[in-house]
Order: sequence, then structure tokens, then C-alpha cells
Amino acid sequence: MEITCFGYQDYHFEEFDETISVSRPKVFARNIIMGSLYIDYDGEMKMINQNTKEEATINFIQQGWSSDSKVDGKIFDSDGNAKWAIEGSWIDKVYMRHLETGEKILIMEERPHVENHLKQFGFGLLSINLNYTSPELEAIMAPTDTRHRGDQRLYEEGKVDEADEEKVRLEVKQRKVRKQREEAGTMWSANFFKEVPHPMIAGEKMFEYIQENGYWERREKNQWGNLPDLW
Repeated sequence: MEITCFGYQDYHFEEFDETISVSRPKVFARNIIMGSLYIDYDGEMKMINQNTKEEATINFIQQGWSSDSKVDGKIFDSDGNAKWAIEGSWIDKVYMRHLETGEKILIMEERPHVENHLKQFGFGLLSINLNYTSPELEAIMAPTDTRHRGDQRLYEEGKVDEADEEKVRLEVKQRKVRKQREEAGTMWSANFFKEVPHPMIAGEKMFEYIQENGYWERREKNQWGNLPDLW
């Protein structure tokens, strides 16, 4: 399965008052039907410091028959001169190497695997916890929160047949809603984000948080009226 990522994600670092825009490579899920399931990346990732105009370009190289997944890239100054090389494997260690002095700096190292990680699709701690919930969280979560989605919850609990049945039910429901929307001539729109032109990258778009809808204020008051029935 191939997943193509569009656009940029913006990260603002308050300590330095700098914003870095990041594009993402393609994502591949391998051996979904047979063999050991694993995730791989391919293509270019680009990072732009919108304040200093420094840039980095990293090429992800897929795993081969006799080689691990690799990264190969360069970091450029604001004048476009290559200053550092980026090299290594994103599933092991990644280094920065100064092109003039040869100085080498470790910038990323794979964290230790969580317990039973192979039974959890090889996920790290962050990914595993994305679907975590508790009575305290359920009391304040929006009804559209994907942690309410039944099929993924059942699948996580190992109830594969029940998860498949729930997935089919959800897909039928979603197709019905889409057809009703098309017949009514209405367009889908997000509740808490809107698509706007990227303020710093020409020709790109981004999703901007809608302040007036007040997601966090609604969550604090547990007021979730006028949201669609997704599940």
C-alpha cells in the first residue's frame, strides 16, 4: 500500500522564534497480505527554515534485498551552499557530517522497542498511545474523535472478525452520507480547520485552526453540539 503525503507541516519553535516547514516522503506498507508487515519510506523530504532561509533535503531510499532503508541528504545555508551531509538509516542511526571539516554528529538513534512490538505492528510508544483512552478522557473527548471508531478498537483488542463487520458497517454508512450530501448539493467542510494558502510557500495550501469554533473551549465545557455522527 502506498500513501502519498501532500503539502507541508509547519513547526514553530518558540525558544528560537523560528518556523520550519517540512514536506514528507511517500510511505509504503509492505507485506500486508503475506509475510512480515513493515513500513518503509521513499522519496524526498524537504525542510525550510522560514526565518533564516536555510534548507535541508533528505532522500529516503527503500530497503533492498541486501540493504536496510537509508537516508541521504544535504543541509544548505541561506545562500544555497551545501554545508552538511545527512547519512545513515532511519531505522538505526542518522548522522550529520560537515562537508569541510568531516566532523560527524549523531542526530537520531532508534529508540528501544516497546514490549511485544512485533504484535503491535512495530509501533513506537507514541503510535501505540494514539488510540489510548480512559474513562476520564472519554468524558471530554469529542464524539468525532477517532478513538471512538469501533473497528479499530475491536482490531486492537484482537477481535478481527468483529472488526471486519464493523468496518463494513461504517463504510456503508459513510457512502450513504456522501450520497445524501451530493444529492443536496452541499460540500463537506471541516469543523475545526479550514484550507488556506500557505503564507510562506507560494502555490501551497495549509489547514489553519478555526479559532471561532473553539475546540478547546468546547472540550473544557463538554459542549459538542452540531458535529456529524461519524460512527
